Amino acid sequence: MTIPGRRGWARSLVGLLLVAGLVLLVWLWARPASAPAYRVQQGPLVQTVVASALVLPAARVQVGSEITGVVAQRFVEAGDFVTENTLMARLVDDEWQARVREAQAALRQLEEAERPQAAEMVAETQSRLAQVEREVQRRRELVAARAESREALERLEQERVSAASALAQARVRLSALVEDGPEQLLAEARLDVAEAGLARTYIHSTVAGQVLEDRVEEGDLVQPGQVLFVVAAEGPHKVESYVDERYLDVLAVGQSAQVVADAFPGQPFPARVDRLAPRVDPDRGAVKLTLALVEPVPTFLRDEMTVTITVETGRAEDALWLPRDAVRHVAGNDGRVALLQGDKVVWRDVQLGLAGDHAVAIAAGLSAGDLVLVNPEFPAGERVRAAVLDTPESSQPAGDRNAVPIRF
Repeated sequence: MTIPGRRGWARSLVGLLLVAGLVLLVWLWARPASAPAYRVQQGPLVQTVVASALVLPAARVQVGSEITGVVAQRFVEAGDFVTENTLMARLVDDEWQARVREAQAALRQLEEAERPQAAEMVAETQSRLAQVEREVQRRRELVAARAESREALERLEQERVSAASALAQARVRLSALVEDGPEQLLAEARLDVAEAGLARTYIHSTVAGQVLEDRVEEGDLVQPGQVLFVVAAEGPHKVESYVDERYLDVLAVGQSAQVVADAFPGQPFPARVDRLAPRVDPDRGAVKLTLALVEPVPTFLRDEMTVTITVETGRAEDALWLPRDAVRHVAGNDGRVALLQGDKVVWRDVQLGLAGDHAVAIAAGLSAGDLVLVNPEFPAGERVRAAVLDTPESSQPAGDRNAVPIRF
């Protein structure tokens, strides 16, 4: 047997390498292209809307002054608790004190001097009139007996008319000054106005709660309409959020929600949708959503605390679902997917159920375990090799670890 030389071995090795390379090229050419795909999942599914929100008090009450004045004293500051009618600040009241004293003096003058004087004047004029009338009667008798001239009687008649007029005026004056008469009512009204003005120099809380803001210092000039204090009224907190208007078709009053404070992420607490605003804010393109908290309310809540809300808008106990980017040509509840049957692409119409921004339920058209291409660019009948991806899932809702959330 002839043993090949060194050159013979080299030629044989090159030949083998050429054959192997040719086989590899043929294999690569015949092998289907690889494409990412999702496997259709089955199980409980929950549809949610997630948004940022603020914790707010039952009511924010603004406290201000009804009159213009200078602050003499401030009695509370932010963080203090107040009850209804707690004195919060006092304005300089010298002018109003003087008005009250003046009105009180005028009322005393009426009661202690003017009214008795008017009554005395009535008595005097009444006595004077009676005296003149008696003298007139006596003079008439003398004139009838021709014992006195008629001119003297006429002078007395004029005096009697004057006395009667004076009596009438005295009675009118007394009627104005009697108790509960117009002069007393006017004097009391002036006193009421002065006392009301004095009372307005004392600024009280109108509700019980906690002072959130104090915006005034002693010596400040304040005016009507100016907010001096903001009070968080006692009562259950609420949570408010502005949610994109495109979610209006899935949101409804009464839906359950979970709330997580950014400062306490490990302590979620329940709530429910209490109100949906009747109008959309045109500047935000959003609708105001108000949640009522479910007892017991956490003790760590603070007014205007930032929280994240997760509102459950739909649920299916046993659903097929896919990530949303695997569904094409969505129109209402209809869509299309690129299904892999064996290694060939088949475009199939599907009916959709619950949907979110990241996942969608398949109501009809697919089965659990089917492979669906992601971002498909292959025509029907194309041979494709699936590179199966893990299905992306959002974090589970607190207290519901078995349901897959498809969040907006």
